[in-house]
Amino acid sequence: MKGFAEVVKEKRQKLGLTTSELARNLGVPEEIVLAIEKGAFLPPSFFLPVLVKVLKDDDGQLRKAYQNEAMRCFSFG
Repeated sequence: MKGFAEVVKEKRQKLGLTTSELARNLGVPEEIVLAIEKGAFLPPSFFLPVLVKVLKDDDGQLRKAYQNEAMRCFSFG
């Protein structure tokens, strides 16, 4: 399964958006989008619905990748 960062980048590119345009559509600084796409930042869960809407995640791939990433980041043991 693809990682969250990879899915965000692929969906952005599929829509023909630059990182700057995506950031503007999301209402965040471009540095946030760059950090997400590099895998350096997993946004808080309350931000996920905004990403889903802006990136047109009709297939649920973004949500699934986010859940997998969150489980990986916060699992103990």
